[in-house]
Amino acid sequence: MKFYDMHINSEDTEKTTEMAKKLGWGGLVFIRKWNGWNSSDKKNESISEQIKKIKSLDASFGVFIETTNANEMQKVVRSIRKKVPIIIVKTYDLNFNRAVLETPEVDVLSGSDIKLNHVMAELARKNNIAIEFNFHDIIISYKKSREHIFINMIENAKFIKKYRSPFILTSGAMDQWDLRSPFDMLSFGRLLGFKDPEIKKSMSDFIVKENRKRLSGKWIAPGIELE
Repeated sequence: MKFYDMHINSEDTEKTTEMAKKLGWGGLVFIRKWNGWNSSDKKNESISEQIKKIKSLDASFGVFIETTNANEMQKVVRSIRKKVPIIIVKTYDLNFNRAVLETPEVDVLSGSDIKLNHVMAELARKNNIAIEFNFHDIIISYKKSREHIFINMIENAKFIKKYRSPFILTSGAMDQWDLRSPFDMLSFGRLLGFKDPEIKKSMSDFIVKENRKRLSGKWIAPGIELE
């Protein structure tokens, strides 16, 4: 199967793609922060054109939304849903995170300080919103902070396993040197307490595949498509 890293922050798509291919990745999602751009924005056009040139593996473009206002978050998500394959929203506080998980147009809830509970885990499963475990969050942390982040991830993993919520494991790579191999990420997932089949699914194209159907113009609802 092809393994996908669905959160790549690197600006250098060419070098990052070359390294990812060597490490064994079959697909990458290059993420850019939402800053008010629209479909005609030059930065949006630039990354889209760069991705079109990538032939060695499957590459996509995603958006990272960072705000503390739930209404703004939902407005942005719904305005760009039909423009990008992946939408990631950064965690904030409990009420904000719950609003994210109640917004089915969102693909991923991200952040090292996510603290799941049973209600949130059920909402994630119901609305098919993945919880992200970003390896870069651990790499850039230090001592007590790193320990706190890792323990929090393990606690979240327990809720995810119990309620069968979707999740993804990502490198969060800022450049090609931040990339980790699929086998490194498999080990990361095992440390969190997940089983191999769960981990492999988390590194598959399950989000990209479904959203590409939505962007094709033939998608009506899950399981219903025009011929």
